[in-house]
Parts: sequence; C-alpha cells; structure tokens
Amino acid sequence: MNDSPVTISPRHSLKYRIALIVFVLEVLLLTFVLTHTLSFLKSQALSDTAERHRVQFDLIRDMARDALFAGEFENLQSFIEKMALDSAIIRIVAINDKGTVVAHNLLEYVGTTFDPQRETHSGHWSFEDINGLGGIYVLFSLASQEQRMAAARQLGFSIALTGVLIIGVVGLLFGYLLTRRLNALTVAVDAFRGGNHSMKANVAGRDEVAVLAKSFNFMSAKIVETMDHLKNEREQLERRVSQRTQELHSAQQELLRKNRELEVLSTVDRLTQIYNRGFLEDTLAEEIARAHRTGETFGIILIDIDDFKRINDSMGHDCGDAVIKAVATTVADAVRGSGTVGRWGGEEFLVVCSDCEFETVRDLASRIHRLVAEHPIEGVGSVTVSLGLAMYVMGDGETEILKRADLALYEAKNSGKNCVKSQTALR
Repeated sequence: MNDSPVTISPRHSLKYRIALIVFVLEVLLLTFVLTHTLSFLKSQALSDTAERHRVQFDLIRDMARDALFAGEFENLQSFIEKMALDSAIIRIVAINDKGTVVAHNLLEYVGTTFDPQRETHSGHWSFEDINGLGGIYVLFSLASQEQRMAAARQLGFSIALTGVLIIGVVGLLFGYLLTRRLNALTVAVDAFRGGNHSMKANVAGRDEVAVLAKSFNFMSAKIVETMDHLKNEREQLERRVSQRTQELHSAQQELLRKNRELEVLSTVDRLTQIYNRGFLEDTLAEEIARAHRTGETFGIILIDIDDFKRINDSMGHDCGDAVIKAVATTVADAVRGSGTVGRWGGEEFLVVCSDCEFETVRDLASRIHRLVAEHPIEGVGSVTVSLGLAMYVMGDGETEILKRADLALYEAKNSGKNCVKSQTALR
C-alpha cells in the first residue's frame, strides 16, 4: 500500500467549483461531517487503546497465573521485561499472596513490597487478583491515547480549514455533486464506526473530498491490518502459553512422582524393604504420645539374629545380607496386621505392637521365634533369633522402654540365645 501523501493541484480544488449561494448548505454539511469524523476518531482511538490494553493485560495475567501456580518466576520476569518494552506500558508488577513483588519490569524491585500509590508516573492502573495466590498490576501509559486524540484534533482542524476554503468558492453547479460525495463519505464513516470494516468510501475524483475518502480508506485499511496483526499475535501467544502450561503440568507430575519415591526411600530400609530406624523412632514416639493421652498400653519386641557375626565371617557379607533379608521377610509375615516391624540396625529388628496387652505381645514374640527357626535359609540352614520384650509403663519415654527391651534381649543372649525374655517392671 502506498504511504506517500496525496497533493492537490489548484485547478482540481473545489474552490473553483462551488458557488457562494450554497454557503449555508455547505456549512451544515461540513459541520455534520466534522462531527461524525471526530466522534468516530475519538471513539476509535479510545476503543483501540482499550482493546490493546485489554489484550496485553490478559496475556500478562495468564502468564502470571501460570507462574504463581507453579511457583516459578524466572520465565515470568523475562516475559514482563519484554512486554515492558512496549511504550504503552509503564509498569508491570506481579505480587504473591503476601504482597511481595515476585516479578517487576525493573528487576531491582523484585522482593520488595509494592504500593501502587507510590508510583510517580501518570497512567491507568489495571489490577486482578489471581485465585488468592497474588495479583498482577499493569500501569498503562495514556500517551498513545493522547497522541491519537491529538491526531484526531489535527485532522479535524485540517478538515475545518479545507471546509472554509471550500465554502468560500462553492458553486451552485456542483452543490449536488458535493452533497452526494460528502454523504458517501459519511455513510462509510458511520458504517466503519458501526463495525463494518470492509465498507469503503467510493468517491471518485482528485479533489479534497476524494482525497479525504482515500485517506479514510487508507486509514481504515491500516486499522484493520493492525487489528488482524494483533489478533494473530494474541493467538500465537495463547498457543505458546498453552504449550508452556502443558509442559509445566508434565513437570509437576514428574516432581510428584520423584517426591513419592523420595518418601519411600526415607522410610524404607534398602536391604530388607521393611521400615527403617527413622520410621520406627517416629512410630514409637507416636505410640508413647497416644498411650500417655489415652491410658492404653502397648509393647515392643527387640529381635537379634543369633551368631550372626560367625555367619558373616565364615560365609561372607553377601551371605550375611541374605540371612538378614530372609529373617526380615519371616518376621514381617509373622507380624502382619499385628504391629509395625522394621530394621533397627545391623542384624536387629524392632516390632511395635499398638494397643496390646502383655500376653498378646508375648504370643507374637513366641510366634516370631518359632517361625524363624522353622524356615531354613538356602546355603546357611536354620538360624535362630533372641527376642527381648518390654511393655509401656505410664511416664515412659523412648529411652526407658527401649532400655528395658534391650535388657530383656541381653538376658535372652545370656540364657543361651534362641529364646524370648521380657522386662516389664524396671523403673
């Protein structure tokens, strides 16, 4: 499209064509055209500026929402800095639910507390709360809108000046032609203002009205082209945001999976695949707190594989690991549904029996003792275990009940091993 200005030669000017007797009629017509043109330009400038600001704010808001949900603000900061290059945007600020700036087009303000009242630039603030996670502030400049309004006023003054020149030399012979041509231009302006952007001002000739019609057609084409460009840009940004959202969702799912794996690793013994000592300590602390609160009792069983050092030294550590795994499996099967079992350390295991009387704990210990002896291990043969049993006494802490179980286990070892002993009244 040719952007060069159109010049009018004097011999083609309407001042040679319009008679003075239609002066009043032309004044009315020009007033009508000016009114409609300025009204349209003003409303279009306001509408275009508002639409552009809305599109930009929606894009920034969507990007901020994704960042606040994900807790990742690096891409948001980069996006905000790029958006702030637009002269229509003065400030972009993203805050979290505590009011702290997490992203700012001026990087030095990240991490500070934001107060829009302290902003010295004039403009229009747009704000939206994002699901209680925070909010997004955008300060739009009014300069572009003021420029459009100034251009509209300048165009209006130009039209008015042209009208004065036309009015002075209007001829009666061309009055009807002028009226018809102005009406054609007015219809095109009204149609464009009403949303019919394909409407053109079909005015032939090379005079002022024809130039104005061509300028209007050029302006309307430029506006439509700009709107189409903005629409395409918005669609592309929406596609990129959608793709990024999907990527963030996949990353979140992978993080959840890794967290579940870490949770298992933090509570399960790697060799035996039963609970580890940390989990047992937490369980024992919970049982003591519950027993102290409700007055109910519980018991623990400390288990040690007999002659394990001899097995390790004579058959090797691999064989020793196999013995520990086999005994852990047997103990876990015996305890299933009756308590919590885990590896206490080395060749020792601990069973926490919730809400149980002494007889129940003793029977479980005897069952473990019997089942271990009845299940020979390949390459080793039968192994035995010694068990120390202790019951919770009101006022016990972890140290006291474990000490009694350890003393009971020590007594079992000194009694020839392969037996169950208990300590229930040590205070």
